[in-house]
Amino acid sequence: MGVRPAIKGLMIANLVVFFIQQGFELGGQRALGAPTAFDRLFWLDRDSVLAMPFLEFYRIVSYQFLHGDMWHFVMNMLVLWVFGNGVHDRLGFRGFLILYFGAGCFGGLIHLLLTASPVVGASGAIYGIMIFFAILHPNAPIIFFIVRMKVKWLVTFFVVADLLRFLSPNQQGISVGAHLGGAAFGAVAFFGVHRYSGAGRRLQEKLVQKVERRKAQKDREQKEVVDDILAKVSEEGISALTDKERRVLTQASKRYKSRS
Repeated sequence: MGVRPAIKGLMIANLVVFFIQQGFELGGQRALGAPTAFDRLFWLDRDSVLAMPFLEFYRIVSYQFLHGDMWHFVMNMLVLWVFGNGVHDRLGFRGFLILYFGAGCFGGLIHLLLTASPVVGASGAIYGIMIFFAILHPNAPIIFFIVRMKVKWLVTFFVVADLLRFLSPNQQGISVGAHLGGAAFGAVAFFGVHRYSGAGRRLQEKLVQKVERRKAQKDREQKEVVDDILAKVSEEGISALTDKERRVLTQASKRYKSRS
């Protein structure tokens, strides 16, 4: 069925921003480890977000479209492509985007709480998608390099690896806060969606039952009225009916014909 619309749009947007990043890399700045002006304008860091007089909250979204290098970009888009369709099919276009950006934003907030260093990348959002898929389809098969395994074991490996990095005193280059924050958001979102869906179905069933009971009660009351009118016709003749009773019989006849 191809790549779903939300996923395709996100991949195109990330690709466009990645090319813009490359255009700003003048004089081999990236190779020297120096960020470009474009990076500094849109990455996420504590000082910029809290800078006065303008609180640059847009960075909580914009950082998700930046990537540190080609490998970073390719891996994030590959994981989005592998796991995205299954999640998109479950949540739909709008729900998928809410999960994606929600996980990315929450992962960014966790990063800000843990460190003042800047962060770029869609990894927080990707982790949210990946975790949601793993809980939704835990036994789905996947090939990781040359090893065939179930999705739940692959995702568990990634999360445990990030937890170990988080506990390590020498974590460098990878924002485990964004990863783990996105993963947590994906897990909470999954169980929240299922609870909401179950509650929604139960509420809908109750409403349908209530409407059906009211309809059945109304039908019984109308039948009693019609029976009384027919008994009057049997005893006194149709000429004894009032205009209102005639209208009731006419309406009852039309309802019977429409149902039959």
